[in-house]
Amino acid sequence: TPLDDLFHPAPFRPRPLALLPTPHDRPHQRHPPHPRSPQPTATTPPPTEEPQPTPPPDLIGPVWSLVSWAKAKMAPVPVLEGTQITLQWGEDGRYQGQSGCNIYQGTYHLGEEGALTMETPGVTRQQCASPEGIMDQEATYLSLLPRVTKYQLDPSGQQLLLFTEDHWQLTFQRLSP
Repeated sequence: TPLDDLFHPAPFRPRPLALLPTPHDRPHQRHPPHPRSPQPTATTPPPTEEPQPTPPPDLIGPVWSLVSWAKAKMAPVPVLEGTQITLQWGEDGRYQGQSGCNIYQGTYHLGEEGALTMETPGVTRQQCASPEGIMDQEATYLSLLPRVTKYQLDPSGQQLLLFTEDHWQLTFQRLSP
């Protein structure tokens, strides 16, 4: 994706090359398996990956804009005027958005009954001076994402709530269809 170019990729590490047989190799020589090696049997099923539950269609694709956040019974705190924090979920298990000043992306996993885990996002490293408090707002928002444990969509599909393990609630409004 275009966002991948903004992040620092891992350094290139060459893989060892597999050696191809030469004419001098014995063509039919086989080594017996190590006696302690587990041998596949007809009753051993191949390992399978646990399928991720199908997300609600209203969740994937649209851009969501953070409206406010609150902890436990505190009054909701709105996003700073003149800033916008967005979030977008991809079908591929990735999320991305704009955190007020920087662009971020990460991976997520949906569980049963609204369970959600979000990996710590990668973030560009731009510094913004205005409006005052934008970098603090961004840091708070980004620190909440890996603590999210649950999501909830309202029946109209226009509002998204994210809940953290330590009782924060993030309220998003749908921006695009």
